[in-house]
Amino acid sequence: MKKAFTLAEVLVTLTIIGIVAAVAIPVLNHTRPEKDPIFYKKGIQSIQSAMLKIMDEDTIVNNVDAEGRGLYLKGINVCNYFIEYLNISGKSNCNSESSYTSPNFITTDGIRFWGFEKEFSDADDKITVKFDRKFTKNELKDGILTKPRDDNHKSPGLAIDIRYDGKVSIPNENVYKYENSLTE
Repeated sequence: MKKAFTLAEVLVTLTIIGIVAAVAIPVLNHTRPEKDPIFYKKGIQSIQSAMLKIMDEDTIVNNVDAEGRGLYLKGINVCNYFIEYLNISGKSNCNSESSYTSPNFITTDGIRFWGFEKEFSDADDKITVKFDRKFTKNELKDGILTKPRDDNHKSPGLAIDIRYDGKVSIPNENVYKYENSLTE
């Protein structure tokens, strides 16, 4: 005598598989990492890594200020050194004013950097640079994000302060709550 599954058994099995799939698929979709946090973390690490390399160069950091405080980057155009230490794609623009739509440079992995045209003028100086990914036409209109990440973040770019001594920090934790959580 041949043994086989009855229609009822097959239907019950398919129903159970369907219920498990209906519960599991949404859970699995939410476990996929969000692109922006990974992207911002990578950008911050790129800036920190380049600054470490820049600060290691003897020819750059041999300045001591009038009060004898440590080494600093007086008169240094950091943009040119970043280009040397990061893999950029296309042309660079370190001499004129930059913005999201006209960045100083874009790395090979698509990070847009701008704000590097300023030079350090004294030992208490800092420059604020920004970086971000390339937005789609639906996300960006006239340089403003159509869907801001939070109420305070209406323009593209995570702002990073680079101090005269090479230290890197996020300047305003209230504005960048989302991005600041990425560095912890």
